Amino acid sequence: TPAERESIRQHPKVPLGVRPNQSPIETLDRSGHYSGMAADYVALLRERLGLEFETKSVIGWPELAARLKLHELDGAALISPNDERGRYLVFTRPVLLMPWVIVTASGAPAVGGLRDLRGKRVAVTDASAAHIVLQERFPQITLLTVRSDADGLEAVAEGTAFAHIAPLAIVSPLVQQQLGSSVRVAAQASEISAELVFGIRDDWAMLRGILDKGIASLTEEDHAAIRNRWLGLTYRLTVDW
Repeated sequence: TPAERESIRQHPKVPLGVRPNQSPIETLDRSGHYSGMAADYVALLRERLGLEFETKSVIGWPELAARLKLHELDGAALISPNDERGRYLVFTRPVLLMPWVIVTASGAPAVGGLRDLRGKRVAVTDASAAHIVLQERFPQITLLTVRSDADGLEAVAEGTAFAHIAPLAIVSPLVQQQLGSSVRVAAQASEISAELVFGIRDDWAMLRGILDKGIASLTEEDHAAIRNRWLGLTYRLTVDW
């Protein structure tokens, strides 16, 4: 629309907050090279919409949330929507689905879902979607907040935590490459939304509408190319649910 084109003209650069060690979702190396599934989607939307995205490194969700609330950043790519984040963001239509899973030690008792973790100590990355859901809906679970999913998996392997909860695509390569048979994906955490979206600062809803049009223009071939590039090995992981 003319209003959307004017909005793009007035805001030609869109700063996106990037958590640099979230492979295969997104990574940002020291030279500023942005890669991963989010980077591929951002590149496609740049081509379709004429938007210029600027990547800004953040340490983790606490910093990302703080800078989005202050409007120092305009958005974040491929995040999980939830009510808490909806207080300061508007969300695009879903871009893709990415299940969250429960990882336990290989010899741990079987679990079928988050309810089976009541009374246990569970590692979650600070301010992640899992952190928010468990804090709000499962007060009987003792939370161990960690800085990264690698730290959470290490806590499970060492016995500091009974389980770690994270997106399957992130933990699968970490399990395969670093921890071997000491931990396993035990169940899906279905209470956490599998949808991944773009989150946009709440005072710029027009950008959400512009991105929605770009996302709607993506073909199944576009999605398949990104999935095949980044998830080919991830989804060969055997899971027990």
